[in-house]
Amino acid sequence: METKTKHWDNLNSSNISSVSYNPLRGTDKEIGTLTVTFKSGMVYAYSQVPLLVVGRMLEAESIGKAFNELIRKGGYKFNRIR
Repeated sequence: METKTKHWDNLNSSNISSVSYNPLRGTDKEIGTLTVTFKSGMVYAYSQVPLLVVGRMLEAESIGKAFNELIRKGGYKFNRIR
């Protein structure tokens, strides 16, 4: 099974510049690491995020609000990359 990183640029968001999603290998669940680049230049990686949640965030009317509700408040472990 081949896993590919998905990347989205030029998002319609005043706070988020881009996101990428790297699925975990060797799992039957669609979970992975979500990396978020903010327009401030800060980058965070959130682990064990379901692809379904990422899709809901990207399809939301406000990506920033959806990020806060689904990811930040979702309890996912994160690391600041930059």
